Amino acid sequence: MKKNALFLILLLGLVQWTSAQSLVTEWKDLSKFSSTSLFSKLDSIGKNGNWMQYDSAGVLDAFMLKFEKKQLASWVLKEPSGSYLLAVLSKASKGERLSVYRFKEINTTPEALKVHSVLDPNRLFLDYKQTSETEFEHLDNPNLKVSVLSDRIRFTYKNEDPNTIFFPTDFKTQNEVEKRALVDQYLAFFEYEYSLMLRSFIQSTRGIFNWQPWHWYLKPWTTGMKISRHELEAILERGVAPSSFRLFYSKAKNGEIVQFSTNGNGYYLMEILLSR
Repeated sequence: MKKNALFLILLLGLVQWTSAQSLVTEWKDLSKFSSTSLFSKLDSIGKNGNWMQYDSAGVLDAFMLKFEKKQLASWVLKEPSGSYLLAVLSKASKGERLSVYRFKEINTTPEALKVHSVLDPNRLFLDYKQTSETEFEHLDNPNLKVSVLSDRIRFTYKNEDPNTIFFPTDFKTQNEVEKRALVDQYLAFFEYEYSLMLRSFIQSTRGIFNWQPWHWYLKPWTTGMKISRHELEAILERGVAPSSFRLFYSKAKNGEIVQFSTNGNGYYLMEILLSR
């Protein structure tokens, strides 16, 4: 009887595991995937979505444990349906293999944000070129820059929009329905702006933080760090547009301050204020 019960438990666990993860597709290259070929395949299955590359210096989530040792590189993408794709590049008996798995959800355990104490410029700025003693510029986008100063690391991105964000001067006199609708519009717009900054700043570097790129999108990881409805209402109540809106703020584990800001008109900033 005990053996039967144990068998049922093991069978149930196996069914749950296989239903949570499934192989979507797989490609092999007898030599080595070119960068163009590899990303073309990722785009074909991810429908040009946002593939986020795994950072070996970051947290290793439970859903990636079985792939960590054999991978050469891996990427995660969230699908519109809410499920996740994991693409794993690994060695094959001959050449390389690119395998794509689908997860109904990814199991992660939130950890405090941490800035690594030792930062390797050669790894950190792999996708940048140095333009001065303290300045770096992205190889593919000259509007994306980094300044490395004695007390901070400053990322900026300019994508100016002639249409400035609408700021009401009569928010106080609006009724509750109008106020709620306007705040909802702002929060949705800032969610897009935050996502744009993650793609520009976080995903263009590696080895700065212990968080993986996808952790920045997950509510359990960012609780209390992003601009709140209450904060936004207080700004609108003043009736005067601020020079910038701070969308994210966190004091990291070792005392550094990490913050994201936007002026709502195409100027984006991420600052890491270093602890002394």
